[in-house]
Amino acid sequence: MLLIKNLLQYWSQLTLLLGVVGYFVSKITEQRFKRKEVKFTLFEKQKADSITAFIKDYIICENFFSGINHHEIMSKSITAKDLDRLEEPIKVIFNHLLIISFYILPRRKFIPLRRFLNLIF
Repeated sequence: MLLIKNLLQYWSQLTLLLGVVGYFVSKITEQRFKRKEVKFTLFEKQKADSITAFIKDYIICENFFSGINHHEIMSKSITAKDLDRLEEPIKVIFNHLLIISFYILPRRKFIPLRRFLNLIF
């Protein structure tokens, strides 16, 4: 009976108090959701940028290797400096694969891939 009496007597103050508490709770949850949204958006943008860079460099690498004279390589008439030049696009492609795997693979699968690529290059 005393509770109902107090609720009826102080209903305007209780309404104001609940409104203020509700406002602060909504602002805190809104800020948390906004922070998660920004992190997700940034992560997805980085993932899309890395895939785009990989595709561009893959096309460049494919065009580069399609223009190589394979007869010169087989007959060993190409110099060592030119062979080193052939290795660079492959390194760029593997670097992009490593970046893409960082965004796509879970961490436990990414570490062995990084070790494997470090052994190759």
